[in-house]
Amino acid sequence: MADFWIIRNTEQLKQFAKWGADYWDFRRPMKLEPKAYRQSRSMSQNNLFHQWCDDLAKYWTAHSVRLFGEQIPFDKLKVKLSMKRAFANIYEDCLEMSYDPLMKRKVPTLRSTADYDTGLMFNCMTHMQVVASGYGCYLEVKGEFEKLMEEAA
Repeated sequence: MADFWIIRNTEQLKQFAKWGADYWDFRRPMKLEPKAYRQSRSMSQNNLFHQWCDDLAKYWTAHSVRLFGEQIPFDKLKVKLSMKRAFANIYEDCLEMSYDPLMKRKVPTLRSTADYDTGLMFNCMTHMQVVASGYGCYLEVKGEFEKLMEEAA
């Protein structure tokens, strides 16, 4: 059996039901969790995001960008964290609740970009372009992101 089934119409649902009836050992219960399918972001999209973090870090450092009145050396990880914080202020899906043992309660934390689906990652990268352009930095559009932009236009 596949780890999951993607069902797009009633015919595929009937095929799944037939598979279950023909092959499932009903002495063991089957757990079904119907939920909307969302395609995860691709490696192409992920690679471009990390390239943009690196490009923006180099640009901000080369142009002596100041944040909060201070000039700080930028690197790819600082830019990535900064962008993720900015995304979380706009898109709730960038946050998850996790248990903080010091506070003894669940608190919102930044989700890993690896958990973003294609749509959320597209929105975040579009926001990143806006932020970069505000500093005069052009981020190269290519690959899957370019195709998604064309579809959105």
